[in-house]
Amino acid sequence: MTNQLSKSLISALIVAAMSSTPVVTSVVALAVSADTAHAKNGNGGGNGNGGGNGGNGASNGNEGASSSASGGRGNSKSRADKGKSKSADRGKGRSRGTGLGLAGLSGSSLSDAISSVFSGNKGKRSKEAKQARSTVSKNQHGKVASNLKGLNAAHASQTARLNASPNSRVGKIAGYQEATIGVIGLTDQIAALNEQVDDTVATTAEFVAENISEDSSVSPEDIAEAIDALDPAADDYQSDVDAIAAALSGLDPNDPENQQSLTEIAESIDDTVTAQDAQAELAENIAELEGDLDDSKANQISALSEAYAPQDVDDLTEDALSELHGLLGLDEASIPELSTE
Repeated sequence: MTNQLSKSLISALIVAAMSSTPVVTSVVALAVSADTAHAKNGNGGGNGNGGGNGGNGASNGNEGASSSASGGRGNSKSRADKGKSKSADRGKGRSRGTGLGLAGLSGSSLSDAISSVFSGNKGKRSKEAKQARSTVSKNQHGKVASNLKGLNAAHASQTARLNASPNSRVGKIAGYQEATIGVIGLTDQIAALNEQVDDTVATTAEFVAENISEDSSVSPEDIAEAIDALDPAADDYQSDVDAIAAALSGLDPNDPENQQSLTEIAESIDDTVTAQDAQAELAENIAELEGDLDDSKANQISALSEAYAPQDVDDLTEDALSELHGLLGLDEASIPELSTE
């Protein structure tokens, strides 16, 4: 936010707050709209690459489950230009802040994850996998084995899979196992972030409607635009918040008796800005991970197709897929969606 924005915003709002007669709202709207338009250009920050996309952010996956974690993307933008939260008004994010650096498992992390499935620390997933295998009754086993065809090579040991040639049947099955573990990792990360979504955070319009005073001479729309134009990273952020507090309350900021009330209102504005930014960033990261998950699922099906070739994966039955995942130590929830009937 430039000095021009700060001066015009503060001047317009303080003059409106101190005026004994209603201020022509078109004048205020002009000042705020111009400043908001400037804020929407997104000239408020430096660029910084933070990673966290796809498979390259594996080691940061578990570290990124906080609602406004550090590291990652660092592009500071105006609130009116940025947010991707679920409601249209809440979606006006302020500063891009710092990303979470989340992504699916890859590289050595994937190898560790695969090995852990067959180690002494199998945990819940291995138990679920055993249960999945037990769902295939003995009288169905012959049909399942027949349907699996080349995928029966999944009976090979985990050591054999890890050491197999990538072009061999066992190696291709190991590739499917690895791709599936990547899907599981992204799914778990998205679930963890969704638990942090807070639908009780007020939109800007809701906040203004609940707090605007009858003594205010500035329209709710103009105040809402001014709040959405705030940039917490700007040097004049606090002075802008104070000016909005005066406009929202209609109190004279030059009267010492009003200082306590104005301070409380300013803190309420700042709290709302902070909560909205956290939710906007959270929604953006969830959307990004969902895109990564779609790609990961496509890779999973591609790996399965290669392992099952020359047969068509659409011919695989649910029982066969359940058996395959049981052999690979994978739970049924990670079975890919195929166009099986």
